Amino acid sequence: MPKQNPPLNGKRKAGARKLRCVLVEDQVMFEQMLAMMLEARGVFEVAGSAHTVAQGVKLCDSLRPDLVVLDIALPDGDGLEVARHLYRANPEARTIVVSGNASTFQCPPDLHQAIYSVLDKTTGVDLLLGAIMKFHQHARSQDPTIQAALDPVALLSERELEVFRLIGEGLGTKEIAERLGRAYLTVETHRRNISAKLGTNRGDLVKMASFYNQTHRAPQN
Repeated sequence: MPKQNPPLNGKRKAGARKLRCVLVEDQVMFEQMLAMMLEARGVFEVAGSAHTVAQGVKLCDSLRPDLVVLDIALPDGDGLEVARHLYRANPEARTIVVSGNASTFQCPPDLHQAIYSVLDKTTGVDLLLGAIMKFHQHARSQDPTIQAALDPVALLSERELEVFRLIGEGLGTKEIAERLGRAYLTVETHRRNISAKLGTNRGDLVKMASFYNQTHRAPQN
């Protein structure tokens, strides 16, 4: 079933509108991590997610998103049908295609205006987040709510990032305190601050940190 997310409750400046985004992706974990990271930016409303072409078309009709992040290899067919449907319904909307075969992707002539960019799924989440934020800058260049940094944890201090990475390794507060030689309450304060800055709860923080570690591994020699 397609999933429509409840409206975000964060405060926003009068007149500023978060861009409405829909994720069409059959890998649930990837979709959930991307949704958390986008919402943490504070300039997107991830209004819903779908895992099939049919669900994606339905969400585009009901939500009328500004942007669709689209995996084109879906269980029930070619994801580009979602892009076509969206473009016909709203020519101002755009699609970012995510594919495991981006290097060989050939954009159909009727979608040249509809598709904003095509990214290889295997390159990690950084490039995808970068492309999405560039789309936001393009669409809302006069909006004072734009956040320029492309890294979802750019707001963390050096110590908070260190704690964040250890959370991603599956360590609890006590273990992190022992690893860093810090007091338990100090690490617990770091955890609360990290959660607040990234706009996520304690349980989702572990998932986000784990995914961040996976996509920021040092290259092997």
